[in-house]
Amino acid sequence: MSPSKVIQRFENILEKYGREKALKLTSFQKARESWIAAVFMLLFSQWTKKQYWLREDEAPDIYAYSYRNPEELNEIGVTREVQPIEIFEYPQTSEINFPRPYGRGINLFQTKFALNLFYLAPLCIF
Repeated sequence: MSPSKVIQRFENILEKYGREKALKLTSFQKARESWIAAVFMLLFSQWTKKQYWLREDEAPDIYAYSYRNPEELNEIGVTREVQPIEIFEYPQTSEINFPRPYGRGINLFQTKFALNLFYLAPLCIF
């Protein structure tokens, strides 16, 4: 799914069910995680100059895909690059001390398994 489509889907949930339910109910957890990843990947695409597509999963939460033309002599055809993403949501009132977040409450670190996004959920995001 394109990041723009994911963002639109979450906006529809916000409109239909309201902020409180959209941000707190576990039934919308996947949509929230996808929204967090989509916002980050749109920002990330500005830096990498690549276009990303998202796929929801269980563990890690999201896979981000980009496609590129061959760069090495032995490569044939288009190559799919995969970035696993794990989302961690924390309430703004959390006692956990994170380094200062990038952008609007999103922080990250890379492990050998996945890109880990920490989202400090504000009381009201819109």
